[in-house]
Amino acid sequence: MTKNNIRHRYPYIAICNSKRVKMNLGWVVYKFTKKGVYLNKTNRPKIYFGMSTDFIKSMANIRKWYSINLPTQFWSDKIQLKINIKDFKSTEDLLLKLKSKILNSEI
Repeated sequence: MTKNNIRHRYPYIAICNSKRVKMNLGWVVYKFTKKGVYLNKTNRPKIYFGMSTDFIKSMANIRKWYSINLPTQFWSDKIQLKINIKDFKSTEDLLLKLKSKILNSEI
């Protein structure tokens, strides 16, 4: 069971581990589509790494490094969720569960 900080602005979701760890990836951004999660060539969720635990700095890094049109404003407040990774078969399953919660305004 891990605690994760989550911010969202549809179609994007940003996730960060709340625990201090060595080699922290900082905020990680995923993009949703109408049918699910945006996938890369290997059919895994496309990941954008920010390499900073500061949200604003991480989003700036992602915009600069990946050249994607990430929104700068109107992200949700930071929400902390306890996620048991063993309950999900893959990252895609976890993201789809989070997407359904976001669309139903449970988060």
